[in-house]
Amino acid sequence: MNLKINGLDTEKGMIHFGNDKDVYLKVLEAYIKHTPVNLEKIKDYDNIENYRITVHNIKGSSKSVGAYLLGEIASKLEKAAIEKDLAYIKVNNSSLIDEGKKLILSISDFLGNSSSPKSEKPEKDFPDAGIIRALKSAAEKYDMDALLKKIAELDKYRYKSDPHLAKWLLEQAEKSEFEEIKKKLQKIRTH
Repeated sequence: MNLKINGLDTEKGMIHFGNDKDVYLKVLEAYIKHTPVNLEKIKDYDNIENYRITVHNIKGSSKSVGAYLLGEIASKLEKAAIEKDLAYIKVNNSSLIDEGKKLILSISDFLGNSSSPKSEKPEKDFPDAGIIRALKSAAEKYDMDALLKKIAELDKYRYKSDPHLAKWLLEQAEKSEFEEIKKKLQKIRTH
């Protein structure tokens, strides 16, 4: 499946999601919904630790969808935040925001023009315990890439016990709500 979206290496991005086009498109929808919030947050870098966390999240979610240029810019800004290099941040922060906005427009244009057939997912009573454990571990480590990969695995099925679990997790992940994810996962019943 060849998707052409400016700013994305869609082939590599889809690999993160098991080459499942439907899951990848859902992740892209969540990405363009929640990334603008993070781009807005980084306009203010007075609190360097909050800035670092937000840039780290932009890096992780961008690289996972195949936005490697944006991920690399975010990676350099994260390093600068760790080193408290405000001069570097001041000079380069706007490039992350500008590139992020361009990418969001590019993805939005594509999604507005693409029609993805809704496939009916197989149903299970409960999510797999191994996936839930891996999700908990990723959330505890603030590992966005691992978290998104496991959400994609989870999203291959619909669960009678919680039919909207994958969608909720994806929305929380894109907002970097790791604490909320951890709380929810503690309550999930598995088989």
